[in-house]
Amino acid sequence: MIESKRVVSGLLLGLLLVLTLLSGVFVPKSALAAVESKVTSPPSAEVYTAVDQLLNSLPRDYYTVMPVKQLKNKLKKRDNVVLVDVREPSEYDSGHIPGAINVPVRSLTKNLDRIPTDKPVILYCSSGHRTAIGMTALRLLGYTNVRSFPPSINGWKAAGEPLEK
Repeated sequence: MIESKRVVSGLLLGLLLVLTLLSGVFVPKSALAAVESKVTSPPSAEVYTAVDQLLNSLPRDYYTVMPVKQLKNKLKKRDNVVLVDVREPSEYDSGHIPGAINVPVRSLTKNLDRIPTDKPVILYCSSGHRTAIGMTALRLLGYTNVRSFPPSINGWKAAGEPLEK
């Protein structure tokens, strides 16, 4: 049990550090210190294995930019896709992709009941940063059905597609 907590703490610390470095997200020092205080020794082989498993579980097309046309076809076919806008409510209210639900990235863990595990889930935001954070968080929580729409709302608008308010 203690080793499991250390693995989870190590993963959280790694996630916080990666998010800080790669996505420009500011992580308060207090959050880093809280996680670091739970990690009492260098990461074990189990932590490295867990991180490796997470990275290898990412969909092969994770880095592929899904074209707007492909998303439109999925939504048109009603492939049971759940489209999740991870922007803040004010951003969502100013215009979102038709049919999307709003679950701000900071509230994902409080709204897991709105994110199914048995059908495809596609996340988007404004530019892709929050989408990547949300997808990573959901992958850490065991979701294997989540994809990202990297063009996000900016790509949708640039393609001349309508927004819903």
